[in-house]
Amino acid sequence: SVAIDLLESQSENAWFCVAQEVGWTNWSVSSAVPFISGNDYRFEARGLDKANNYSSVYSTRTTIYDYTAPVTTMTLPSQGFVYVSTLGAVSGSMSDQTGNGRNLGSVLSVGVQIKRLSDKSYWSFVDQNWGASVSTGTSPTYVTLHQDSFTAVVNLPGADKLISGSSYFITASGADNADSGGNIEIFGVKGSTFTYDIHVPTATIGSLVEGRVYSALSSFSGTSSDNVGVSTVDVSIQTGANCYVPASNNFSGGCPGWFKAQGDPTTWSYTFATPPWTSGLTYVVRSSATDLALNKQVVNSSVTFSYDVLKPTSALTVPLTGGYVNGSLTRLTGTAEDATAGVSSVWLAISSNSGTPNGAWWDGSGAFNGSSPVYGSTATYTINTPDVWTWDRPSNAFMETGKTYLIRSRTRDLSVPGDSAQGNERLQDFTVIFDSAVPVATIAVPANGDFRKAGFTISGGMNEYGVGGSTVHVSIQSMVGGGCYRPAPSNDFAGSCPGYFAAGGSTNSWSVGGVTFSDGQYVVVARASDVAGNYQTSFDLGVSSNVFTYDTTAPGVYISTPIAVRTKNLLVGGYSLFKGTSSDSGSGEILRIEARIRQYDGTDFKYANPGNSLAFDLLESQSENAWFTVAQGVGWTNWSVSSAGPFRSGNDYRLEARGLDKA
Repeated sequence: SVAIDLLESQSENAWFCVAQEVGWTNWSVSSAVPFISGNDYRFEARGLDKANNYSSVYSTRTTIYDYTAPVTTMTLPSQGFVYVSTLGAVSGSMSDQTGNGRNLGSVLSVGVQIKRLSDKSYWSFVDQNWGASVSTGTSPTYVTLHQDSFTAVVNLPGADKLISGSSYFITASGADNADSGGNIEIFGVKGSTFTYDIHVPTATIGSLVEGRVYSALSSFSGTSSDNVGVSTVDVSIQTGANCYVPASNNFSGGCPGWFKAQGDPTTWSYTFATPPWTSGLTYVVRSSATDLALNKQVVNSSVTFSYDVLKPTSALTVPLTGGYVNGSLTRLTGTAEDATAGVSSVWLAISSNSGTPNGAWWDGSGAFNGSSPVYGSTATYTINTPDVWTWDRPSNAFMETGKTYLIRSRTRDLSVPGDSAQGNERLQDFTVIFDSAVPVATIAVPANGDFRKAGFTISGGMNEYGVGGSTVHVSIQSMVGGGCYRPAPSNDFAGSCPGYFAAGGSTNSWSVGGVTFSDGQYVVVARASDVAGNYQTSFDLGVSSNVFTYDTTAPGVYISTPIAVRTKNLLVGGYSLFKGTSSDSGSGEILRIEARIRQYDGTDFKYANPGNSLAFDLLESQSENAWFTVAQGVGWTNWSVSSAGPFRSGNDYRLEARGLDKA
């Protein structure tokens, strides 16, 4: 065998005889010499003629044996399986190879093939379209060679020739500088399988609700999707002008301040070792996905929420706590507010025992016997600043005048989950005193039907059946002009009716003075109210409303019989007879008519004594005792005196009459 195992010093033993072809004009050596790719080989030949002469000059030829193809490796798209969103250039590395790594040659040309895997079609660099035939883009027209790399930028398939979501295989083949066209690399041994993708991925935040207020939040999560696959999801959390910094667990960073979400990108999450939230602040969480082709989400998903651990508050405003509830106040009013989350609900319960409420809670149907609060919803609720609510208390039939009741409010806000699992909750207690008894004002002066002729003080008191009186108001109406009295500085009767004004003094002893009356009839009405706001609405005549007459005009009296200066008969049927009339031109009424009779016997003046059968035994100094009431006719329009007076002929008699009205 032809083993290459002789040393340089044994070179003379290496000669062998070649094969003769046409004589010796042509010769050849054909043997299984174990040539090694990469080694240098020198061929020497000498001739020997029949005279036994050797060639004085040997024929030599030196060559490098190279039968190893070069190697190309894709770098853009990179070798293996990758995703790309654009194919603006193709590049790779190239190097020549030998069996032993010696005497490397150079790569003289590179060809590139692009195959669409879905239908096995090839890209034609010439036609710039896909076809069924294998097509190669070669250097230097379509591929540019560099020292150890190549690039292709001419006539590559553009976005209009690539299908998003489809996969392609790109491979290269190099040819070295060995003779006879060189060693040529086989296509497809190496290459890049890439998926073209221009579809934008989407990441959404699923566990947070837009606009919600949270009272506990240790993590949040979401999902992402893409037609080929999501690579990463980034998250940003902003409050005010600052963004969250995971390393320091605070909001000291600039915005947007993206950081990586945790877990699988398709079902991502982020968990805080210590939640960084501050009560009362609002936060914006954003998510952004990047897919395997490095396409980034264009419109980021976001959720805005607030954080709140403060409890809401409510207040009783009508009445105020500690105040009174009267019989007509069946619906109580209050307010509620929560600075961050807003109020979710206000519920109320009432107990008839303000000191020990348990066991005395209103059961909602007819008894104060509940062992624990039985909360009822508000009757109305109005969103405002603050919110305003109303609540219907138990009816008067179930409440006791004079008793103090405890009202408990349960206010919850809209935060999730809150300390009650239904929002942050606050319980507050208020007390009210119930009084449904209506007070009654009484008028002592003037009495009903009274007559007055001079200024006087109107006065009276109050009958209080509940928790205590508050005020007495008085209305005085003139029946002449119809107007009601207006106190100083007006001090007139030009007001509308009823014209209530506060009386002076106390509720049990009130008074109104300084009223200037004119002749006429007046109606006085006194209205009582108590500290619970119960107002008197019924005014019984003679109790809370009295009518009186003010009269300053004296009545007139006229004696009609006898008329003559000298009369012969003062007796008719044995009785003396005097007659007369009377009238009162004012607004008053005549109470009675009085008369007296004086006798002059020429010596003394004596008056008839009403206490002694009209005997004339009263002296002049006793004349005031001589008045007696005459007999009433029709009213007091007509009157008369009929009695068996002891008249004596010849004496002088003077009859005097006077009227007294009810004022």
